[in-house]
Amino acid sequence: TRPDISFRVRNKAGEYRTVEQRSSIAFIDGKPAFLTGILRDVTAYRRTEALLQESEIKQRALFDNANAAIFVADPATGRVLDTNKKGEDLLGMERAEILRLNNLDMHPQQKRALYKRLFERHIKTPGRHHSYEAEVLRKDGTHVPVRIRSSYLRLGGRLVVQGIFEDISERKRIDD
Repeated sequence: TRPDISFRVRNKAGEYRTVEQRSSIAFIDGKPAFLTGILRDVTAYRRTEALLQESEIKQRALFDNANAAIFVADPATGRVLDTNKKGEDLLGMERAEILRLNNLDMHPQQKRALYKRLFERHIKTPGRHHSYEAEVLRKDGTHVPVRIRSSYLRLGGRLVVQGIFEDISERKRIDD
């Protein structure tokens, strides 16, 4: 079997279609005797594939360029699965460092028990949105007050918790 090849053909109506061809050489007595082939119209598949790729690029751009820090975590383990540029800025860490964290690692040590209870509450109430104020711990050791809005999402057939973290330092400063 030869590798599939793709090319465009024009049908009777004058429309161009994308086809894939798979061919095989049949041998008789060890010598090539004839060629067989199958042509398959993949126009709709390729169009759908291109639209899906474009949609993925758009969604990733929206996520990466959001005006708030976004963290995605595994509800069973609390492991951070993804973040955006604002998440890196908020924690003062590179994305690769953040992806090695558990969600509790983002908070000051003395308040982790509280945040663990809040996270467990999220797990017990999928479908509900939660909002609360918290503090995150930056890599340099400084604490940043944030408003966290979290909810469950299904990504790739998997339930995850999405947290949108808004830096409320300025508001807290004004309140004080």
